[in-house]
Amino acid sequence: MKEAILHHIGYVTGDILATAAQFQHLGYSAGPVLYDRALQVELCYLHKPGSTLIELVCQHNLDSPECDLLGKCGVMPYHLCYEVPDMETAYREMCSLGYAPLFEPVQVTVLDNQRICYFVHQNLGYVELLENKSGV
Repeated sequence: MKEAILHHIGYVTGDILATAAQFQHLGYSAGPVLYDRALQVELCYLHKPGSTLIELVCQHNLDSPECDLLGKCGVMPYHLCYEVPDMETAYREMCSLGYAPLFEPVQVTVLDNQRICYFVHQNLGYVELLENKSGV
């Protein structure tokens, strides 16, 4: 996984606009709120020059791990996302390192059909992989 590059830090929230407003005080600006119907999730990326991208995640599937975390802990960072050039290779490597996949890689319509996959590890928590074949 040495080729993996940190893409963003994901925060779970129940109100993207309210959370984005708090990040504005820290110098971040919000992109558009995106809704992926298949995954039942709203996403918003927050940008600040020279800083790591922040992803706000508002899950509408009440049975999701995100809703469970939000109910127990409130708004909080809950995953790191790493960009990888090849999902199949990265998927196999993560599994060989003891990471448990939460689901098979899926395309996210609102992310230009890039594929993602979430993993969990008892010593690190949630890790998302985002496939970027273009290397950009």
